[in-house]
This record gives sequence, C-alpha cells and structure tokens, in this order.
Amino acid sequence: MTTYRQKQEEVFNKIEKANDQSDIASFVKPVADFSGDNRLCLTGVIFLPCEITYKIQEEIIAPLKKSDTEHYFYSPESLHLTIQNVRVIHDPPKFNSDAIEKAKEVFEQVVPRHTAVRFNLQGIFKAPTSIGIKGFCGEEIKELVFDLRTELKKAGIPDDKKYVSKDVIIGNTTVCRFTSKPNQEFWKKYKKIKDTETGAFDAKTVSLIKTNAGCHPGKTEIIASYQLQ
Repeated sequence: MTTYRQKQEEVFNKIEKANDQSDIASFVKPVADFSGDNRLCLTGVIFLPCEITYKIQEEIIAPLKKSDTEHYFYSPESLHLTIQNVRVIHDPPKFNSDAIEKAKEVFEQVVPRHTAVRFNLQGIFKAPTSIGIKGFCGEEIKELVFDLRTELKKAGIPDDKKYVSKDVIIGNTTVCRFTSKPNQEFWKKYKKIKDTETGAFDAKTVSLIKTNAGCHPGKTEIIASYQLQ
C-alpha cells in the first residue's frame, strides 16, 4: 500500500519533471527584479522557526547563492510553507479589501478548530522557475486544507491556484527564484546538497498575508495570524 509520504514524493517528482511551459500547476513566471515585483497574492502561510531558517540559510541558500548570485534568494524572515492559497499573484491583484475581510473570517473560523501539523523538511527540489525545500507531513493536513478550501468557496473566494494534485497536500518552502537560466556551478551545487535535511517542527500558527512572489519584506503585509490547537 502506498504511504502518504510516497504520494507526496510522487507530487515532487512530477514538479521536477515539469518545464516552464507546463500547465500541470500554477508556476510563478520569472521577472528580473523579484524584490520590487508588484504582482501580489493573498495566501495563508506558516513562517519557519528561527533555528530552521538559520540552517536553511547556511546549508542551502548560501551555497547556491555563492554558485550563482544572479537569482533571487529569500531572506530568513520570508521563509515559509504555504498552507492555503486564496488568490495567486497578479498585477493588478486579483483581490480587494472585501476579499481580504472574507478570507479573514474564514481563517478565523477554520484554523482554531484544527490541531498543529508536524512538518519534516527533507531535501530540495527543482520547479520550472525556482528551488524549494520538500516539506513532508501526515495525512491529517488534509482536514485543515480541505476545510479552508470548502469555507473559502462558500464565502465566494474559492482558491484559484492550480495544483499537481488536489488530494495530496505537500509542504513547499521556496528558497530561490530564477531570474535567468542558472549556470553549471549552480546545478553542481544543487546536486551536492539535494538531500540536505533542515529539520522538523510543529506548525502552530497560520498567517494570512498579502505579498509578492519573493515574499520580500518590503512587499509583505501580515494581515492576521491564527493559532492551531
């Protein structure tokens, strides 16, 4: 019988096989300046604890950045796992103040009735235009995510993101977004650190945020945060 982790690995494998023209999921199109990117999204995320962001910076981001400095690399305070999208990035934004208020009501109603989720961050993977860390969790994540999706739809703001699988939920911490084609040194380093494990933690706080594709601090607004049990 296929375990939930194996199903998550299958999703990551499908993402790695995709290219920038693939339509299997919603992939972020690259821009020259992610820090000033005006495309905004509305989404629910879990920010990573400091001890894990430090390890990610030291063991993943620093080596990749040293190999090819041309790309956009996330700052420690920006590193997160996306729990539930509301509106994908777009300029102008695909949401207004009314949508934000509706999303706040949904997250306030749904998040506290679910328990904390344990994530294991193990290995990195290549998406068409980015590098991310694999986040594995138990199948209980589906209860939280499906509850949010159901209530967002009822509120008139259904999730507009396309997923490789709607049934298998993965954790993904993006660490790098490409601004051009990475050089050979970048890919050599990527292969060398591909299996890096950056730790496990219990996710207890979900934040509803408005941000750009790079989650740049200057473009990020934490609208509200909600506690899991």
